[in-house]
Amino acid sequence: MDEGELRTRFAMQAADFSAAFRSVVGHLRLPPGGYVAELMAPEGPSTRGGRQALQRIRLVPASHRFPTLVVGSANVKSGRGHLRSFAYVDAIHQEHFGRPVDLDRGAYEEFIELVQNYFKVAQLDVEIEEPPEATITNLRRRRSASPIAVGFVAVAGLSAVLAMVYYIVH
Repeated sequence: MDEGELRTRFAMQAADFSAAFRSVVGHLRLPPGGYVAELMAPEGPSTRGGRQALQRIRLVPASHRFPTLVVGSANVKSGRGHLRSFAYVDAIHQEHFGRPVDLDRGAYEEFIELVQNYFKVAQLDVEIEEPPEATITNLRRRRSASPIAVGFVAVAGLSAVLAMVYYIVH
C-alpha cells in the first residue's frame, strides 16, 4: 500500500489542498531572497479527525542568508484561512532579529492578494492579520531604549578596557 491509501479523509484533503496551492502559487519568487511559498502538508497519515488539520504557509528562501517566514495558515476542515499582513511579518521579524524583514513589500502584497483569491475560490473564509498591539508596543520600547542600551554597552566596554590596562600596568 502506498502512503495515499493509508491517509484519512482530512489528511487527504489537506495534502490535496497543499498540492493545488503549490500549482497555483509555487511559481512565484518574492525578492530579494527568492522566497517560494509553501503550504505545509500533514506530516502523517491522519489529522486526528481534523483536529490537526491546520496547515502553515511559509515563505522559504532560495538563499540561506534569509530566514524562513511563516505568513499564514489554512484549515480546510474549519473552512478558515489566515494571512499575515506585511506589517505583521515585519513586526515579528523585528522582534526576533532586531531588524526589518528583507522582503519586497509590493511583491508580498501581490502574493497575499493571490493567496487570498485562491482561498476564496476554495471557499475558505480569509482573515488578514495585523500585528498584535503588544508586539508593536515592545518594538517602540526597544527603539526608544536602544540609545541607552548602546551607551551602557559602550561604558561597560570602556570600563573593561581600562581595567585591563590598569591590571597590565600595575
